[in-house]
Amino acid sequence: MSNFYTNGGAAFSSLNDTWTTPKDYFAKINDEFNFALDAAALQSSTLVTDNWYGPDHPDESRRDALERTWRLDTDSPIWLNPPYGREIKIWMAKANSEARGGGNRCVLSAFSN
Repeated sequence: MSNFYTNGGAAFSSLNDTWTTPKDYFAKINDEFNFALDAAALQSSTLVTDNWYGPDHPDESRRDALERTWRLDTDSPIWLNPPYGREIKIWMAKANSEARGGGNRCVLSAFSN
């Protein structure tokens, strides 16, 4: 179970941490950035269908986005709707590292269901 906390207590919780970005929300942002990689997706929910990472990717080498070097797969902007939960700090650090190390712009979703 994933939990979000505020100063007043739990703000939101869910039985899993895989929330899909609504396509209309993504389309608006994609119009500005033209994303070339979806760094955390499932095969059924990827928004960049020709270049994505996820635990059910058919190519085993693309299943662990935290181990992969994103900038080797694109030099264009990267979309990241990270798994929300206790490990979100790891995803934020990875996006920061990728942006600093290769100059890729990483845009992170602030949307959750």
